Amino acid sequence: MIDKIKKYGDRLIFALALTILAAGLVRYIAGSIGAVNKEEEVPPVVLVFSHWRQNFFDNDVPSKDALAELMREFEIAEGAEGAEIAVVVGIAEVAEVAEDAEVVGIAGIAEVAEDAEDVEGAGVVGIVADVIGVDMLWVSELIERGVVDDEWQFSDPVPLLSYMNLLFYNVDILTQAGFVMPPRNRTEFLNYARAVSVENSRWGIGMALGSYRGIYDDIFPWLWAAGSVLVNDNRPAVNVRQVIDSLTFLADLNNEGLIAPGFFNACSSQKLDDFISGRTVFMIASERDIRYVREHMGDEAFSVTSIPVPDNYAGRSFSSASEWTVAVNPASENIEEARLFANFLFENTPLLAERTGTVSSGFSPRPGDDPHYSKVWDIAITAEMANDFKGLPWVPLEEIFREELIALFAGDATPASTTAAVQRRWLVVLDGGI
Repeated sequence: MIDKIKKYGDRLIFALALTILAAGLVRYIAGSIGAVNKEEEVPPVVLVFSHWRQNFFDNDVPSKDALAELMREFEIAEGAEGAEIAVVVGIAEVAEVAEDAEVVGIAGIAEVAEDAEDVEGAGVVGIVADVIGVDMLWVSELIERGVVDDEWQFSDPVPLLSYMNLLFYNVDILTQAGFVMPPRNRTEFLNYARAVSVENSRWGIGMALGSYRGIYDDIFPWLWAAGSVLVNDNRPAVNVRQVIDSLTFLADLNNEGLIAPGFFNACSSQKLDDFISGRTVFMIASERDIRYVREHMGDEAFSVTSIPVPDNYAGRSFSSASEWTVAVNPASENIEEARLFANFLFENTPLLAERTGTVSSGFSPRPGDDPHYSKVWDIAITAEMANDFKGLPWVPLEEIFREELIALFAGDATPASTTAAVQRRWLVVLDGGI
């Protein structure tokens, strides 16, 4: 059950956008109104803001402070204009929203809902209300389901924040193995991973394919680094030599036992912890994770670099990023105020970018002598970002790729047959089938 929660927990957050605030949320808002404005006869408009991962801000003090600061600034500014508005963050226990989640119909939600009582207390999920923080990969699905106000922003979705994906490496372990530079190509990466792996105690790289972003963050960066464009003009372009070669490389990593075990069920926090503890020497992670890693490892024990490319590769490479934005719930009873708050967040993107740890969004100058962010900035200014899945139905495309990758890693398929199967099945989805 825990594996299901790891895999589908983020999806549940978005699926709940279809609900109109369960009883638990009503209690939460009522309490918030009382706390914010006890003496007023007419309570203020209360906007509920739910971001796509509850721990996105809460586990990061500068990020949390920045969000709280902006919420208060918005309340003060709007109050000066005569509109009393309070902003709160909606949270509810899994069990409180299981019944609403069960009827949504997004893959995996019913399974989570059926067993919600078994995991009560295991964590919280965001209740979506007036303003919704979402991963850009989910935008098209949310528009299709009528969960976001596409008239406000989503005729052409743009990110509020963007975090570049990079290769993190353990400097100490590589140095002990005789390597003074990070790997630049796939052969070097394989050789490094072989040299530093220790049976049953250390692996070359960690992956977190248990997350709905796992394929996007841990598999596709290798394909994009080889110049692959996976979807072109709304048509799959998977069954090509670059992708076949990339899958051959990934299959070699798996077959040689160089990937930390359990990666198909692992979550991103496990991947981070494995890297910090030295169980893995490499990982692909967001620039946003630099602060967390340096807090636990210090500045000198790790570094970041771009994703290694194929041997002797001289073509263009694409980089990927995790992108986060805000949307307005069209079912909001305070839709005009919700639009005001969403616009306010966009107007203050530079502050959020600074506080949440990103220099690749284009809002910051080169960060001086910082050993990590200066590298990110240098990589970002020359990077061409992958944009294959903008506006496309990510959920079925990801599930198809995952299924075929499992078959490849199990030895039931070849890289060539895998790309052919993905090409065929993606075409059905993109043509409007399932």
